[in-house]
Amino acid sequence: MSDAYVGADWDDIDPGETILLGLNFADDVATGDSISSATWTCSVASGVDASPSSRISGGPLISGTLVQIMVTGMLPGVLYRLQAYATLASGQIVTLYSHVACTPAS
Repeated sequence: MSDAYVGADWDDIDPGETILLGLNFADDVATGDSISSATWTCSVASGVDASPSSRISGGPLISGTLVQIMVTGMLPGVLYRLQAYATLASGQIVTLYSHVACTPAS
């Protein structure tokens, strides 16, 4: 299993926002296969946050090949890396990640 960057970051978010972010695994799920479960991790790519995993609120939502997660309480000045791990019905585990920056509203 290798990390796969989706190629684009999400739009910046404000520290007060609670927002749903998602990654689409359409290129990783073969015809006839499906996503049976998923997990997410949140880490710091740059900046300081002593507990980035606490920014994940609730469990993953799966709709077809789209895997989503709610995030909240992001800290200003931090670039977060959010990574989804999708377990397929075939037993394969695939992963994607992207970044979201937290910037104060201007």
